[in-house]
Amino acid sequence: MKTLMVQHNSNSAQFMKAPKPSQCSREWGFEPTLMVSPQRINTKLKSLPPLVSTPIRLELEALKCFETVEHQFQAWGITFKNAIALQPSNPAFMTQADQVVLMSGPNSGFLEIYFQHPLQLIEARVTSSQPTILSAFNGNDQEVACTHTPTPEPTAVGVSVLPPTLLQIKTPGIHKVTFSTFDGQLIIDYLKLYF
Repeated sequence: MKTLMVQHNSNSAQFMKAPKPSQCSREWGFEPTLMVSPQRINTKLKSLPPLVSTPIRLELEALKCFETVEHQFQAWGITFKNAIALQPSNPAFMTQADQVVLMSGPNSGFLEIYFQHPLQLIEARVTSSQPTILSAFNGNDQEVACTHTPTPEPTAVGVSVLPPTLLQIKTPGIHKVTFSTFDGQLIIDYLKLYF
């Protein structure tokens, strides 16, 4: 596989092929994706302009376990609120061994992402203990679209965690998204953005 490294101060990115079909849903595109790493410096950087029609994937695996996630992707115009990086210890949250994910925290069940450059599409793989709603907002903080994980069947008594679900919203002008679940916990193990 050929990769193209792009350096911006201490931020790095690389072009990579999309995951194998066995690793994700058929809805995921198989176009080259720009993998962006978190920044590891304490100075504020001017945000990079969006790369037109190039999807980016956030390299969550490069985050440190138990790290509060807020400005690590700020150079790409992305800011988080109420997010921490961790490796789930609960086997019900079916992740790969030693995989770092985003979890809502310190407050459970709610995570926000802000975009300096508006998106046209967001895709995220979510695992949660209750149904999760993904909502998208425009620059005036008005909800413009939403989707959700399926509600468990009534016969699924005793199910403590819903299976990983791909959530996707496609609409122009997304400036903020929220992931919310009532009285539950959620993790995000894959996040892909289209500017």
